[in-house]
Amino acid sequence: MQDTNTNKAKRAASDMPPPSATKKHRLDQSLITSALKTLQDSCDDILSPNWIDALLKGKCDLPSLTDEEKSVISKFCVNESLAETFLKAVLEINAEKESMGHELLQSLCRVYVGLCQKRGDSHKAHALAYRFLKEDFSQAPKLIMVMVTAWPSVFSCNSPLCRAVHIVCKMKAYGKIYYLLSKYLHWDTEPPGDIYRAITSTLKALLKDKSLTFQKSRWYGDDLCPAAWDYVFSLDLLCAQLGWIWTVSHVIRKSVWLILNTWLKQTQTEETKFRNVSVAAIFRLLGRLGQQGLKENVATSVEDLTKSVTEFRRQKDLPWELQLAVVYATHDLAPSNPKVALNALESWKKDLIKPVPPAVTNQRLNLLGLWLDLELLIFRVSLNMGWRGQKIEVEDNIIINLLSFSLGLDLLVRMVLNLLVRLGWGLDLLVRMGMNLLVRMVLNLLVRLNWGLDLLVRIGLDLLVRLGWGLDMLVRVGM
Repeated sequence: MQDTNTNKAKRAASDMPPPSATKKHRLDQSLITSALKTLQDSCDDILSPNWIDALLKGKCDLPSLTDEEKSVISKFCVNESLAETFLKAVLEINAEKESMGHELLQSLCRVYVGLCQKRGDSHKAHALAYRFLKEDFSQAPKLIMVMVTAWPSVFSCNSPLCRAVHIVCKMKAYGKIYYLLSKYLHWDTEPPGDIYRAITSTLKALLKDKSLTFQKSRWYGDDLCPAAWDYVFSLDLLCAQLGWIWTVSHVIRKSVWLILNTWLKQTQTEETKFRNVSVAAIFRLLGRLGQQGLKENVATSVEDLTKSVTEFRRQKDLPWELQLAVVYATHDLAPSNPKVALNALESWKKDLIKPVPPAVTNQRLNLLGLWLDLELLIFRVSLNMGWRGQKIEVEDNIIINLLSFSLGLDLLVRMVLNLLVRLGWGLDLLVRMGMNLLVRMVLNLLVRLNWGLDLLVRIGLDLLVRLGWGLDMLVRVGM
């Protein structure tokens, strides 16, 4: 993306940010709560039918920010950290937009975009539009128009994501909102263009753009720059409108695999056809595209993509930045088969001689959770159906895999507690089962680890304390 304003954006991805200090978090949370109350008490539908009619007839100007909205923006403009905290909070709140009052949602969008304008960060505003349009939110076109009321020129730059927003907005809008968007986004003089040509041209531009770079991040290690994410988001948004089957046939098979195979064969010199940062962006794009397949319930096809992506990690002398891109893409595709993704991550970490970024550690825990969900689903079915042999087989499978993942003591205890919570086993069920399968599973796990009696007792007491089990409970379950 050529817009210089985007250089001020510190992150383009919408993934989980690094944790902040508790005291600072409480202060920020107090300010955010106060701001939300201010907006809740003053919000109104700025695009009511009467407003829309007046705007279409040219009888009024676009509604400007209210005093309350300006007040909230001024409070969070005082420093970069506070502004980032508020922007992230708004994104989290917007995730619940289906159940939120539409007036409050409009006000939050206007404040978000107004704050982006103050910071000169058009990329984050475009990323918000991407979220609305990508998630098939029924009110997305209207919210895009709401964003225009806060920053009239927000969608006037010639970036890939901005062009994609125009194309998809035109496809989704209808009725008076369509005519309103057409008027203020100037579709009569600058039509958005064809979606198929846009995908082809954007992919070519991603590969040829010499301005793209990696940027250092305390959380992600080596991340894509905002301009590279701009290409990824735009291609993801455009392909989502055409569906997973079309994307696999016309983008992944016909273009992406050809690009990656060509890259593998080239020598790493200044004359190489594809730069590493562009290839890393392609891997991150595959992670995003695969989520559309998961959404359309074609997990088998996505699992095949996951296996293909992990194969690239085995290439000799793969640059560190590309290794991370493959790991993050694999995590995005993990719901298709958590075990495959988790094994790929463990295999990669085993041979590393340098520390991994915090985001990788966090993703490892996420993958463990996804894998446990799948195993426990099988475990529950075994219990309900009374398949004794299957129960023991699944139980041993969980134990063996927990051992293979090299968990620390505290993490192991947390995982066992997680098992109890996810299974929903209460006191009555434990009593009915006697020396129940889960207790046996835990003991089996501890024995296989060859831990001594003293350590076994300490872990057992730790579990009992955390679970709140007393002497009466010990007697009743027969321990």
